[in-house]
Amino acid sequence: MIPYLQFPAGDSVEQELEPLQTEAGNYPARHRQLAAIGYYLHFMLWECGRGWDENVAKGITNYKTLLDQLQRCVSLVRVSA
Repeated sequence: MIPYLQFPAGDSVEQELEPLQTEAGNYPARHRQLAAIGYYLHFMLWECGRGWDENVAKGITNYKTLLDQLQRCVSLVRVSA
């Protein structure tokens, strides 16, 4: 399956996988292959995200900033009320 995805002709992975998914009706082994690709993509994206968070971002996210800004707004509203 990897050679089908190494040099994509389309703009997205989904476009590359669509014809392979269509083949699965006539070629049952394709279901297992597509499941394996789905698992691989899930694992790879999970590991990349985890590595980014641990090694680059070090836990810093925009969510923490957003929560801080919301907390500040709530404090200002309480003070002015």
